[in-house]
Amino acid sequence: MKIEEAETLEAYLTLVDVLHQDGWIYRGVSDESLPLLPKVGRDNFRPQYSVSSERLLLRIFRQRAVRHVGFQPTSELEWLALGQHHGLPTRLLDWTNSPLVALYFAVSECPLSSGAVYCRHMSRGSNNFDPFGITTSQKYYPPHISPRIPAQHALFSIEADPTQPMIGDDIVKINIPSSEKAKLRRRLAVLGFHHESLFPDLDGSCAHLCWRFENDIGAWRPKGAAEEVI
Repeated sequence: MKIEEAETLEAYLTLVDVLHQDGWIYRGVSDESLPLLPKVGRDNFRPQYSVSSERLLLRIFRQRAVRHVGFQPTSELEWLALGQHHGLPTRLLDWTNSPLVALYFAVSECPLSSGAVYCRHMSRGSNNFDPFGITTSQKYYPPHISPRIPAQHALFSIEADPTQPMIGDDIVKINIPSSEKAKLRRRLAVLGFHHESLFPDLDGSCAHLCWRFENDIGAWRPKGAAEEVI
């Protein structure tokens, strides 16, 4: 894995510009020390993990999800995508086709930790395969079961063994210093990459307004108005 660092938006875009061709995908993480692993393969699930337990987890989810959703998945891949969307531990790992979306996720949380954007080259594949029977890495474009998927230009990667961190020469890691996160988040917001645009629902709107209000971004007090004493 090749490691780079970007302290400014311009430096980041310069690095990405070299890579951004067909087949490159991006994943932003707010803590660069975390391994590149899907949720089901992480430490808190590792002791009870096996392929059979993973299949059982998905089967129980399917039984309970039917009454809650209008969209009816037609394959295990679609069921995994639906579960991933709602927080189920799955072997899917979230990526995006947009390097700026990835950068937003790298800088939007954990202000005291350096973030990172992983850049990986993967061929598109057939989008029709057995997620539990693969022997090589696959890329999966899910149906638009939520407005968040097209807003985030989202897709997933799937590994043959979800308990093994992703490594290899086809991955580039761009570290983002913690000291630059707040500045980069503000610049991304000006460009239209913020919580409200990437989570186009009422929760996303409220989270974006909360961030703006907390950081005094916007004309919250009329000019010349006296400070209210509480």
